[in-house]
Amino acid sequence: MPTDEVMRPYLRVSDNKRGQSESVKEQLAELDEDASERAWQLGEPYADDGISASQYAEKVRGDFTKLLADLRAGTFGASILGLWELSRFSRQVDEWAPALRLLEAASVRVWVSDVGKMYDPADPDDRATLLTGAVRAEYESAQTSRRVKRTVRQKARAGWMHGQAPYGYRREYDPETGKLLRQVIVPDEAKVIRDIFDRLEAGHTLRSVTIDLRDAGVRSRAGRPLSEQVVRGMATRDTYAGRRRHSTRAANGRGGQVYEAAWPAIVKPEQFDAVQSILNNPARRTNRDGQGRHFLSMIAMCDRCVAPMTTSQRGGEPWHYRCHANCGIQVSEELLDRIAFDVIVGYLSRPDVYEELTRSRGGSPELERVRARLAEVRRNLVELEADLAAERITIKAAGAAERKWMAEEEQLVRQERELSTPPALAAFLNAGGDIRERLEAAPMSARRAVAREVLSPDLVGQLRVGKVTTNRWCDECRKPTCVHRVLARINWHRA
Repeated sequence: MPTDEVMRPYLRVSDNKRGQSESVKEQLAELDEDASERAWQLGEPYADDGISASQYAEKVRGDFTKLLADLRAGTFGASILGLWELSRFSRQVDEWAPALRLLEAASVRVWVSDVGKMYDPADPDDRATLLTGAVRAEYESAQTSRRVKRTVRQKARAGWMHGQAPYGYRREYDPETGKLLRQVIVPDEAKVIRDIFDRLEAGHTLRSVTIDLRDAGVRSRAGRPLSEQVVRGMATRDTYAGRRRHSTRAANGRGGQVYEAAWPAIVKPEQFDAVQSILNNPARRTNRDGQGRHFLSMIAMCDRCVAPMTTSQRGGEPWHYRCHANCGIQVSEELLDRIAFDVIVGYLSRPDVYEELTRSRGGSPELERVRARLAEVRRNLVELEADLAAERITIKAAGAAERKWMAEEEQLVRQERELSTPPALAAFLNAGGDIRERLEAAPMSARRAVAREVLSPDLVGQLRVGKVTTNRWCDECRKPTCVHRVLARINWHRA
């Protein structure tokens, strides 16, 4: 005969990605059988499928939280909490202790199926048994975590792969044992990866690269078009340079170690590093050269009011640059572009400047140290933001850490700029190539980035255009407007 006893099961499994999601159903089936044998009614179950209950969990257990809320509110609706096994409820002592108080206050007992026993949280002996089981479960979880971390760390040092094979690679396994043998390149996907790096190094923007990949029909392995965020993720993944990155922040706070990988690289490490310099250049986030269609727009300045110059075309006249503050200064776009282009090519073609700007291409130990620390600090800032969002750190502590790391980041950025070649110029400084031809063939975004670097107060000088000083025609060209007349109006402002 059925009794008035009602049991509500709590079901949980940590991993539902390897054919184990059915274990939640198995837990429910066994608890249902227990209830039938004892003439209990089975209430609506709580279930957290594929979520860990240890202190290392990254996901919130929604139904576990609901269970505790129902106990507090008196809406649990049962006299028994059914567990398939003790650790299914939690692997944390600091979760078990308050939960037992809630169960005791609600007069709810705990049935544990694998041992076939009922425990009453109000009974001191039962309570001690449950807490002892909680301590054991937490200990086992910590031991497992330590073993896994040790194994992952050892494999990282050996350059062995971890996780799923990324785009561009596939894994080969022993057909008999299933043991992982190697990670090899997928030619068609690797071609996409190389194209991304080649174009970014040449000065193309992430947006333009992404659009072209979409137009070419390139899709992710899930069949979706590549987003700009995905393309950036590919362009910053050490894997493609034949490197294995292992995070050690939990152990020593250093952010990570990089080892030589056991798989073949898709791009050369030198090219990978060059692209990182381009993507991490602070100027890239503020200048938006990728959106400009005119060579010197917002780069050339008005010499009268020091406002930037923008392009304008009125009444079918040729394009010209005009003062953005409308102070009356304007100049032919074609002529100013020609002058600036020749000045840039001349500057970058000088042997002494080439040597100066390319000194970081050899990778000095000091520059490598600065860049490594800068990357570490920036990772710390990103992780700090994530920790704050997940409420793993207080606002006060986060603020103090952020101020410290931002101050260090600012100092490291200055050091890097002093030690390294401006990223926008690196692709054009090749002793075996013609700089003019390479600059002419580059996309507008790359040309603008070069102009912004070279036509700066620290190098050639900021290009400033002044007013017309005479209405006379040029004696050499016999024209009212020419290169000579424009040159006479230019002031190369140096720092």
